[in-house]
Amino acid sequence: MCKNKQEFNLLVEKYRELTAEKKKLESNLDTVKSGMEEYIVAKGKPKEEGSLTLVVFGDGYKVSLIPLENVSYDGKKLKEDFGEDVMLQYQKVKPYNRIDVR
Repeated sequence: MCKNKQEFNLLVEKYRELTAEKKKLESNLDTVKSGMEEYIVAKGKPKEEGSLTLVVFGDGYKVSLIPLENVSYDGKKLKEDFGEDVMLQYQKVKPYNRIDVR
């Protein structure tokens, strides 16, 4: 726990440094992933017959390219069609905290 405002200021400064570093690392990681994906699509073999997953084996590693889909739903449309009571029966809420530093 922080003892004073000066210590909190140091935490905010460190937070900003780390988030900037994280953005840079994520950008670099995206570049590497893109190159890997290009290679796997060109040279990868299906995991098994009929599979969409491609695999590349190397020296001490196995890399898989696994196609996935992210599905989202229009909550407003579902409420209109089924009503709020039905929506609440299927809704899962997981609370979490977010720190916003500007």
